[in-house]
Amino acid sequence: MIKIKDKKIYIVIFAVCLLIIAYSVMNDANLFYIVKNFIFNSEYRNAPYLAQDNFFPDMSIFEVIVQVFKNYYWEFDVTLIFGTNLFQIITPLICSFIGIKFYTYLKTILQMKFYRHSSYNKTLLKEILSKSFYTAISFFCAYLVFYFISLTMSQGRLNGSVSRDLFASILGYDLSQSQPYLYYIIEGFIRFFMVPFVYTFFSCSLCLVSNNQKTVLFITNMYYYGLSALAFGLFYITQNAIYINPSSIMVIGSFNGLNSLLLILIGSIPLWIGLIIIIWRGKNVEI
Repeated sequence: MIKIKDKKIYIVIFAVCLLIIAYSVMNDANLFYIVKNFIFNSEYRNAPYLAQDNFFPDMSIFEVIVQVFKNYYWEFDVTLIFGTNLFQIITPLICSFIGIKFYTYLKTILQMKFYRHSSYNKTLLKEILSKSFYTAISFFCAYLVFYFISLTMSQGRLNGSVSRDLFASILGYDLSQSQPYLYYIIEGFIRFFMVPFVYTFFSCSLCLVSNNQKTVLFITNMYYYGLSALAFGLFYITQNAIYINPSSIMVIGSFNGLNSLLLILIGSIPLWIGLIIIIWRGKNVEI
């Protein structure tokens, strides 16, 4: 059973994900620019033609915000894409904080649990899988909330010109066009369940070979951001470098002509590294 205090962490992750999505949507709707000028720029406020249609000087800030979202042209597919683009940057950072918490748990409470179970590896694996699963669920639930908000606000309206290529050779090259609502559930599962699961598992497993929490944080993010930077540089030499870029999987639908299965397999490498660490560490422990 997962403890109440642990549940709060996943609720926080869920809320943080929604806040990041909300920020992205508001930024795409130009809300921050409009509100800033409406408050501080009298010329902008008193000349509606400089701002947006149906903006008037006697409006309250709340009315302006409502009007911005009314004027915003909601498109289901475009809104989903731009509303989640920051997760390409932020996902491993959030996951590594679960690893930091697991480090303390491993050094304290979990040590007592090991003595009550015959298998160190099974107990450890179960705990890490649990943390990874709940983190992934937190991400994916936030995505699903946004999915249905976008679907409602757009009334199902699609851009039409947006073509996504995930699993094209298996599911068909026109899936994102013919079955867009199904397609974005599949893509969302890869980006918002699989990836958080992999990096949380990786971060927690690093606790077994790290001397402190800072090392867990550093290695997790160095793998993701460092390898992304390296792949970006190598891309000018060979375009196949995109496959070793960990961030590529977070924009997996945007790449045309790539082997999605290979990209997912390579994106899962931190999971296999974590499994190797757990197995290796288990051989050197006696209960």
